This record gives sequence, C-alpha cells and structure tokens, in this order.
Amino acid sequence: VSGYSETIKDFWDDFIQPLLPDKKVVIRFYEMLLKYVNDPDAVYALRAFFNWKDNKVRDNKDLRRGFLNDTDLGYSFFYTDNYFAAYFFKMAKDGYVPDYEEFKTAMQTREFPARYGRHDKQYELKKAAYSINGAKGKNPQIGNSGYKIAHIINVGEDYRINGLTRSLTEICNLYYPRGEYDDWKFESCKFGDVYIRHLQGLNSEARDLLVAHFLRFVCPLNYILTPKTSCHTTKVKVFRNDIAESKELQQYAMEKFKELYGAVYDEFLKKALFDTSRKMPKDPENFHIGIEYGYGINNNSSKTSPTLPSGSSSRDNTKYDFNGLKKLSKGKTVYEVVKKYVEDNPTVTEDELRNAFPDSIRSSDHTLRSGGVIKNYNDENIDISRFSKPPITLSDSIQIGVSNQFTLETMNKFIEKAKDAGYTIIVST
Repeated sequence: VSGYSETIKDFWDDFIQPLLPDKKVVIRFYEMLLKYVNDPDAVYALRAFFNWKDNKVRDNKDLRRGFLNDTDLGYSFFYTDNYFAAYFFKMAKDGYVPDYEEFKTAMQTREFPARYGRHDKQYELKKAAYSINGAKGKNPQIGNSGYKIAHIINVGEDYRINGLTRSLTEICNLYYPRGEYDDWKFESCKFGDVYIRHLQGLNSEARDLLVAHFLRFVCPLNYILTPKTSCHTTKVKVFRNDIAESKELQQYAMEKFKELYGAVYDEFLKKALFDTSRKMPKDPENFHIGIEYGYGINNNSSKTSPTLPSGSSSRDNTKYDFNGLKKLSKGKTVYEVVKKYVEDNPTVTEDELRNAFPDSIRSSDHTLRSGGVIKNYNDENIDISRFSKPPITLSDSIQIGVSNQFTLETMNKFIEKAKDAGYTIIVST
C-alpha cells in the first residue's frame, strides 16, 4: 500500500482501518485468551532480555529468548521478543481463532512458534526450551511485506497496580529477573527434557502483572499495522522516526477501539492494568502528521505483489527483471534478490535464508555440485567459482555465498520461493 495522509484521522481511514482484523474474530480471540490467563497453570510469554552484546565480544549469555521458568504459584513463562506477536496478528487477520484446549496444549508442549530472526547458537539456542529459530512455524511475512505490528498500549510502560505505576523493567527486576545463565538447569519435568529455572516467593501481584503484560503483548485488541520505519516518512518528527510511536496515533487508536468494541475494550484495559491517570494527547484525530508511506520511501527499494508470467519458453540466456529495476542474468538476479532479502531482514540467520530460498535445487539435466542456493563461505567443500561475489555478510558475521548457476527449471523454482518472500521476478521479453 502506498499513499499520503495529512492527519492522524486520514491515516487511520486510508491505511489502518482497511487492515484491521474482523471485529468478531478479535472478540473471540480476546475471550479465548481471557479464559487462558485465568488458568492456574498457564504458560505466559514475557517480552524481555533479548538485547545483543557487541558482536566483537561474541558473548551473548545475557540473551533469554525461549528460556523457560516455572513458579511456586503453578504458572510458568518464557522470555521472547516482539516477533512472537506476529503469529497472533496473522491468525486474527486470517480469521482463525484456536480453541482454548488447542492453544493451551501448544503453549504447554512448547509447540507454539516463538521466534524468527537473529539468535545466538552458542548460548541462547542451547538453553531455549521454546523455538527461537523458526523450526516450528512459518514466517508470517508481516515485516517482509513492509508492515510493523504496533502495540497501542505500550507493552513496556504504565502498569498501574496497588496504587503504583510500574514499567516492565521494574516488574522484571522485582519478580522476573534475568538471572545468571547457569540458573537454567537441564532436567526432566512436565515440559519434557528441558533447561528450566524455578522461581519461588512470588505473589498475586506478580501474576497479575504478568497476565497484564501477556494480554497487552499478544491480544489483537492491542495492535494495529503501521508501515515499517523503512517504508514511511512524516513531516512532523516522531520518536525514532516511527509512526507507531506517535502518542497521537496511539490515543486515536484507543478512541476508535472504544467505539468499535465498547465494553469489551473497557474490560481489556482493566485486565491490562492500563494507567488511566497518564496524560493523553487532546484532539489526536486532527493532528497533522504528513505521512507518506510505501516501498521506496526511505530505502529506494521497490516491491510489488509477486508475479510470474506463464508460458515462457526462454533458455539459459534469459534475462530477468527484479522488481522492475534492472535486467540481469539469472545468477546475478538470484544474488540481488538474496542480498535484498538480507537488507530487508537485517537480523536474518543462515538457517532462515535456507528456509526462505531453495536449500537444494536440482533438476534432471543439471546438478549444482556445491548444492543449493545458499552456501556458507567457511564450508571447506564450497566451489567458490560457482557462487557470485562478493559474499553476503550476515549480522552475526557469517559470510554467505549465492549460486550463480541456474537452468530455466531451477530458476523457476527460485522464482516460486521468491514469491513467498515477497519479491517480483518477471521474465523479460
């Protein structure tokens, strides 16, 4: 979606409203989650402790995504990051609401997908009880499509309980601290053979705060889609140059959700421990934001709906048009697509690249001796002559080689995978 909106109201009408999930689906989702959080042995997700150290240090023992904790009150939780919310939006947008038992089982058996993105293999992945590498679910492709899941009520601030307003940092310090890496021990328990930490001495306030956080974090009553920071600009400066951080937009979203959901939304705000005493912007709908959005706004990129013309009879000298920008050989086109994918997903890992594009593309008349589109340059078996230069460096400093040898058959396989990743590759005529 590309366009321009002058005010917050215009932006809501032009961009946000058309992307909202169905009202009945959202209410059903909330009712299911409300039943779930009242279960005494529920497992919650806590968005905390996923900041990386300097790559040069290469010691990421502070990361906690997927780390499992149980408590002496019966409930459990694991740490994760914001990507976890993507699965909930995707389900709601698709009109799918898991039933209560299905959802609870997925959370307790650790089958619910928890993370796509950059992760540390040496420390974080080793002790993660929940999936953090995309092994248990497909990428919802929300970020790859240029959108961001924007929480209306801040997940990290303004929890009002027992006369005090607390931040998530304070909540974690009080009840759910990062702890030491060695606090997680490998053992057999109701979750299987996992690394787990046991927390004791928690009280009802600790649980109420975690429930409030979980509902804010995953419930469709608390998010909208906005353009990613690379896909929009505003005339009025907003925090981090991100429209999702606009207090005026957040306030207007709350007003619109109040209109849309009525008493259900009031109940949600209470369960989420929202601090109604905080100062709110006045007249947010007429706030002049001057927002322009669409691919190519900030990063000179272009992306449209993936298309592949039918009936092509081109041979090995076929040229391809990547996103309408340039005409390249097949091998160079593949290199540019993979490079663009890494640029659009700066925390992508080697394993995720292999999931995004064909890991092995063999045909009856041609076999890639080096195997697959993606290859680690540190692999001693790689035939560098068969891969484009220079290698593509990922955020964890791994260098990736991209095959430069394709027949029409293998190229078409790559095009189909590129479709899933959101890129247009059109056969030139």
